[in-house]
Order: sequence, then C-alpha cells, then structure tokens
Amino acid sequence: MALQKEAIIAKALEILNREGLNGVTLRRVASELQVKAASLYWHVQNKRELLDEMAEEMLRSQFASYDPPDRNIAWQAWLMGIANRLREALLAYRDGGLVVAGANPNRAKTFAKLGAYLLTTLRQTYELDLEIAGALSTTILMYTWAFVIEEQTSPPMEENAQKGPAIQQYLPATMLQELSDLKPFGRSTTSFYNQGLELIIAGAEKTLKEQTQTL
Repeated sequence: MALQKEAIIAKALEILNREGLNGVTLRRVASELQVKAASLYWHVQNKRELLDEMAEEMLRSQFASYDPPDRNIAWQAWLMGIANRLREALLAYRDGGLVVAGANPNRAKTFAKLGAYLLTTLRQTYELDLEIAGALSTTILMYTWAFVIEEQTSPPMEENAQKGPAIQQYLPATMLQELSDLKPFGRSTTSFYNQGLELIIAGAEKTLKEQTQTL
C-alpha cells in the first residue's frame, strides 16, 4: 500500500505527544512507519514542512468550520471564546504551541483562515475600525501562542504554589506581603490567560472609545 501523507502526519503527532518536539524527525517518523526516509519526501521535503502539516492538523481539529457569531454576543465575549478554543487546540498536543507558532500559513492553511476569520468578523460583523481589528487579531494570536509555549515549557504552576516563584527573592518585603494577600499563585493558568485577554481587549476598547470621541 502506498504511503499516505495522513499516515505520516498521524505518526509525527504520535511521536510529538510521546517525546516532544525534539523527538520528531523525518528519520524517526520513517523508522516507525517501517519505510525509508526518502519515501517521505514525496509528501514533505523537510522537517519544517512536516511541522507545518502537523500544525494544520492541530488547528483543523478545533476550527473545522467558521460560523458567523450570534450578534447578541458582544465582540469581546466572542473574541475570548475563539482565543480559548485556540489555546485548547494547542494544549491538546505536547509542545503544540511551539509547533504552531512557527507554522507557514501557506501550508498550514487553517492558520491563515483563522486570522482572516478574526479580522473579517471584527470588521464586518462588529464594525470595528480596520486598523484596530487587525492589531487586535494579531495581538490575540501572538499572546495565545506565547502563553501556551510558556505553559508547556515552564515548571507547573502547582510548583510555584508550593514553593513560591523565583521572582519573590528579588521583590521588596512590602510587595511580597501584597502578593501573599492576593494569593495569585494558587490560581489556574486558565484564569491567568483570560485575565491577560481581558487586559488586551480593554486596551482595544479604550482606543475605540478615544477614536469615537475625536470624530
């Protein structure tokens, strides 16, 4: 039976979840498929192309379709929902953030479609200023990738909750007490992620408001 690209991507994702990004090589994929590495070159020319195909599969599983939002849902809530779906798609795979962050949108087409969906919806459905909609879309995407990469490569927050973050040894005593009162290190990564989203969106809201006032 001829080797199919789908089988290559599935095996690469299996290796990714088992060993992480460093374990994914064309030679390793070929070995586990019991074929010669040269057989893969009909479908992927190099590791970068393989990673692009992997990124496409990761995102396509979460963003198979792009339905227009319910106009009763505010753009802020809609945008946070999309961003959380993206985070879930990246977290579904070990090192998913690293794989997708460097993807070529000409091959990882869902990657490009998602950006266009964000921009088009914010501009045409919610009628945000085009420049602000573009900056907001890009910032949300980059923030999400960076946040997931940090989640997947840093010590778990539970460790910080037990031992305290390394930063605490460099903070003044008064600030340490304030942090202790807030107990921020007992919070989930999801709550931190959404707090960051809210701050980004609040900045866009402020800019839109100021723009309206100057008209």
